[in-house]
Amino acid sequence: MRDGPLPSQLLLAATLLLLLAAAAAPARASVALAAAPDARLASPAAAPPAAASTSGAAGSAGSSDGAAVFRSSAVGAAGSRAVAGQWLVTFRVNTSDVKAAAAAAATASTASATAGARAASPAGVPPSSAAALQSARLRVQADVKARVMRSTGAAQGARVARDFSRLPVSLVNLGAASAVEALRADPSVASVEPNRYNFRQLGQSLPLINQPLAAAQGFKGAGCAVAVLDTDLGSCAAPGDPEPCRVAYAKDFTPLDDGAMDDDGHGTNVASIVAKTAPGAKLLVLDVFKTDKSGSYAMDSDILAAVDWALAAKASGTYNVCAINLSMSSSSFSATQCAGGAYDSAFAAARAAGVISVVAAGNDRQKGALPSPACVPGAVSVGAVYDRNSSSRTWSKCTDSAPAQDQVACWSNSASYLTLLAPGAVINAGGWSMAGTSQAAPHVAGAAAVLKAAVPTATADEIVVALASSGRRVTDPGNGITTPRLDVAAGVAALKAAVPPTNGAPVDSEAPTGSVSINGGAQSTTSPDVSLDITGSDKAGVASMCVTNAAVSAAECAPYEPFTVTKAWRLADGPNGYRTVFVFLRDTRGNTMAAPARDTIILQAPAGVAPDTTPPTGAVQINGGAATTPSAAVNLTVSASDPSGVAAMCVSNAAVSAAACAPFEPYAGLKQWRLADGGDGARTVYVFLQDAVGNTMATPVQAYIILQTPADAPDTAPPTGSVQINGGAASTNSTSVTLTIAASDASGVASMCITNAAVAPAACAAYEVFTTTKAWRLADGANGPRTVYLLLRDTKGNTNTAPQQATIQLDAPPPAAGPSPAPAPSPSSSPAPSPDPAAGPTARLVINDGAAFTSSRYVRLSIYADGAAPRTTRMCVSQTAASAADCPAWPSFSSSKRFKISGGQGPQTVRVFFKAAAGAAGAAARASLAALPPAVATIRYDARAPSMPQADMQLKAAPGPGSVTLSYAQAATDAESGVASYLVASSKGLAPPKRCVPPPSGKSQVRSLVRQPSGAAAAGGAGAPSDAVALGGLSQRTDYAFRVCAVDRAGNVAPGVTVVTRTA
Repeated sequence: MRDGPLPSQLLLAATLLLLLAAAAAPARASVALAAAPDARLASPAAAPPAAASTSGAAGSAGSSDGAAVFRSSAVGAAGSRAVAGQWLVTFRVNTSDVKAAAAAAATASTASATAGARAASPAGVPPSSAAALQSARLRVQADVKARVMRSTGAAQGARVARDFSRLPVSLVNLGAASAVEALRADPSVASVEPNRYNFRQLGQSLPLINQPLAAAQGFKGAGCAVAVLDTDLGSCAAPGDPEPCRVAYAKDFTPLDDGAMDDDGHGTNVASIVAKTAPGAKLLVLDVFKTDKSGSYAMDSDILAAVDWALAAKASGTYNVCAINLSMSSSSFSATQCAGGAYDSAFAAARAAGVISVVAAGNDRQKGALPSPACVPGAVSVGAVYDRNSSSRTWSKCTDSAPAQDQVACWSNSASYLTLLAPGAVINAGGWSMAGTSQAAPHVAGAAAVLKAAVPTATADEIVVALASSGRRVTDPGNGITTPRLDVAAGVAALKAAVPPTNGAPVDSEAPTGSVSINGGAQSTTSPDVSLDITGSDKAGVASMCVTNAAVSAAECAPYEPFTVTKAWRLADGPNGYRTVFVFLRDTRGNTMAAPARDTIILQAPAGVAPDTTPPTGAVQINGGAATTPSAAVNLTVSASDPSGVAAMCVSNAAVSAAACAPFEPYAGLKQWRLADGGDGARTVYVFLQDAVGNTMATPVQAYIILQTPADAPDTAPPTGSVQINGGAASTNSTSVTLTIAASDASGVASMCITNAAVAPAACAAYEVFTTTKAWRLADGANGPRTVYLLLRDTKGNTNTAPQQATIQLDAPPPAAGPSPAPAPSPSSSPAPSPDPAAGPTARLVINDGAAFTSSRYVRLSIYADGAAPRTTRMCVSQTAASAADCPAWPSFSSSKRFKISGGQGPQTVRVFFKAAAGAAGAAARASLAALPPAVATIRYDARAPSMPQADMQLKAAPGPGSVTLSYAQAATDAESGVASYLVASSKGLAPPKRCVPPPSGKSQVRSLVRQPSGAAAAGGAGAPSDAVALGGLSQRTDYAFRVCAVDRAGNVAPGVTVVTRTA
C-alpha cells in the first residue's frame, strides 16, 4: 500500500468495486510526515501460530463476527510467540530533567535574542508552557535513549531496530537473556517486553447514542482527525454515502507492506462507524496488520509505530488528531488497571498531547477483568451493548435470550474500571455486518472527535469525564457492574457546561462538592464489606476520587482513581464500633476538596468475613519524594490499603516479577533501604504489596530518585563503640565467652583489635575485620575479674586512642583430679589468627558486617584474602559449590559484593573460592593464590514476623485524665531469631493504627524487653514477663486506639494486637 494522502485513482477504483457513488479525492497534504521506518527487521520472526477461531452469529454476505482481538502473551507463557531477539524497551524520563531542560532552553533563547541572533525557539515562551515542556521532554527522552544504548546497550551488543520518536520506547535487538536482564536493571529503563505477535479473531446504532441530535445541532467533529489502527480500508465510505471520501491519509505500518487494502472488512467496518458518528472528521487509516498463509496478525512494534506517527502528525499541525481507535485486545487480563510497559507510556504521551486512546474491551466473556491494552490507565475502554431489541442470539461463548436494547452483550468483557459502553451488536457499516467490542470502540472514538470539535479548548480528561458522566447508566447482568453508555448529544452538553469560555472569563479554581453514604445511609452493618454511594458536582466535571478509612489530608490520600457514583469498600479492621469513610474529589482542572466528604456507620460484625480476591493498592516514596539524595541509604515511605489489610511487602532495586521478588516481609509504612550499588545516577525502588489473604500485586508500585554523592569530607574522627561480655552478664563460669560489639563512624568501621591486656593502639598486633559478635577466650589464671579491651579503626585509618573495655567476674569450678593439663596459651593469644608466615595465606568472609540475622535475601559480603587483587585473582561465590571444581563462574576478585541467598528459613552458609587469573605474573604469587583456603560465613535468614496471639498478649488499657497506661505480657514468640523488642503505636479515634511504624516517624515508641530471652525461641510463651507503658499528653474524654507489635532480631515486625479505650 502506498504511503500518504490517497490518490484519486485508488479511491475511484475502490469506489467502483464496492458500487459507491463517485467521491472526490482529498487534496494531497502539503507537509509530508515521516512514518516509522519500514526497514526489514533484523531478527527472523518465529512462525506465527494459527489464528483464534471466530465467534458470534452469522451476518450478511461477507460478514464476520466478534471484535478483532489480539491473541498474545509474554514470552514463556503458554501459547505465546514473539519475534526472536526483539524487545520493546520503555525508557524512564524524569520530570525534573524535563523542567530543567525547558528552563535552559528558555534562557538560551532569551540570551540569543538579546544578542541579536535568531533564537532557536520563540523568545519569551515561558519554560513551563505546554509547548516548551513537550519540546524539552522529547529532547530529554532522546538523550536518555542514546545514553542507555551507549552504555548498557553497547555493553550487551544491543542494536536499535526501530525507534518511536514521540514515545519513550524503542524496538531493540538483543542476543541473550542476560542482555535483557541487564537492560531491565538499568535505572533509566522502565520495562523490557517481548515484541509479540498479535492475532485477530473476528468480531441502527446512531439513534441510540443520540448522534443525529448532536449532528443536527452542528456538532459533527469538523476540524478533527481520527486515527484508525486496523486492517486498512476497502472503501472510503459506506455504500450509497453521498459525502466525499474523508480518508485524508493512509499508510501500512508493517515492516513489509502486504499490499492488501482490507482482507476481511474489519478495518472498513470500524472506520465507517467512526465516519458515521463524526461525519465532519477526517480519517487517518493506519494499517498495522499483516496477512500471510498463517493468518492475520500485528506486532506490538507496528502498533506503537502507528501511535507514534499519529502524535507526530498532531505535533506538526499536519492533522489535528483528536482520537486513536484500537479495536483490539490481548489474552492477558487484569482485575485492576495494568500500569507500566510500552502501551502505558504510549497512551500517557497521547493523553498529554490531547489525543484520546479508545480501546475495545474484548469479547472473552470476562466479567471481572479487562485485557491489555484496555486495562492501561490511559485507555478509554469500551464494552458493547445491543442497539435494538433482538431475538435470541447464540454466540460461540454464550447465548443472549431475547436481548433488549441497551443490554450488555454476554461476551463483552467488563470490570469495575470499564470506562464506557457503546453499540456493538450487530453493526452494519461499510458494506459489512459485524458484532463485538471492536464495533463499540469506534462509536466512542468518533464521539470524542465530535466533543473536541464542539469545545476546542477542552482537555482530553475533560472530554472523557463529559462522556462518562452524561451517558445512560447500564448494569451488566453478568456481574452487576453499572457503566455509562455513550450519549453523544448529552456529552456535548455536559462538556460545554463544564469547560469555561475563552472570552476572558476567570479560570475555574473551585474544588468539587459531594457526599458519601455507606450502605444507603444505614446506621449499622454486620459486615465490614459495604457499598458506597458517592455524589460529586463541579462545573469543570469531577475527574477522580480518593477513598480512605483514615483521616488524612488530600495530599496524603492515595490512590486517586476515576470518579464513580458507587464503589464496593471494606471498612477498617478492628473490634466492633464506629467506622468512618472519607472521600476526596478532584475535578478535571486539578482542583481538590480541602476537606473530605465523610459518613460514619457502626460495625456490629459476627465472626467471619467475605472472601477477598483483590490485591492491595499503594504507593512508595523515597526520602519523602525528594528528587535527589547524597547517600544510597534512604528511607522509604510505603502507603497501602486493602479490604483484608496489607500484610506483607517485597522491596527490590530490580524490576522483577512478584514471583521472583524476595523476601516478602511484614508490611511497614517506613523502611530503611539501600539503593542499588554503582556510581551516581538514577535509582528506582520497586515494592510489591500482599494482603492478609495472599493476594499480591501483579505490577509493583515504584519510586525514582537520583543519587548524587557529594565529595568526601575529611574524616579525622575515630570510631565510637562499646563491647559487652556475654550480653552484659556479671559473671561466667567459663573462659569461653561471646563478645557483643557496637560501633559507628562517618566513614564506616573497618577493623578492630581485641586483647586481654591494655595495650597502646600501635602495639595491638591482631587487627581483624570488624564484626558485631565474636567468640573469645578470657585470660587464664585464678578466678577473679577479667577485662577485655577493644580498639576500633575506620576506613580512613583513624584509630581509637583509648580502648573500649568490659569486665566480667570469672568464677570457674576447680579442675577435676587427673593428669596435668597442657600449658595454657599466653594471655595475648586469641581466636583471631596471628600473623604467621609459615601458616600460609588466609581468607575471611563477613556477611552484613557480621550480623547474626537477616530478613532480606539480599546480603552484603565483605571479602578479605591475602594477596588478592582484581587483576590477578578470580573468585567464586556460592551456596551450593562444595569445592572450586563445582564453581560455574569465576568473576574478578572484589572486596565487596551484593549477594542473594537462596535457601529457606534458617542458617545460610556462603563460600568464596579463589584462584589465580590467567596471566597472573609471578610463580610465587600464583602459588600463594592457589593456596588460599575458601572463605566461609553463615547468617540466619528469617523473613517471618513474630507470632502474637491476642489472648496470650493480655493487652489492657487503663485510662486516666488525658492519659492511658497500657499493660501487656511479652508473650510473642519467634522460633528463628527471637524477639528483640516491642513497638507501641497510637491513634486518636476508634480505628487502631494499621501498623506499628518504627521511629524516627514519631508515631511509635520502642519498648525494650523486660527480660532478655536466653535463646532464639525463649522469648514469650507461658510465664512471659509483663510490661507497662504510660502515655500522657492525650486529649481528655477522647477515644484512642493502640497497637502493640513485636520485633524480632532480624527486624521483622508482627502485625500486632490492638485495644481501644476512652480517656477520662
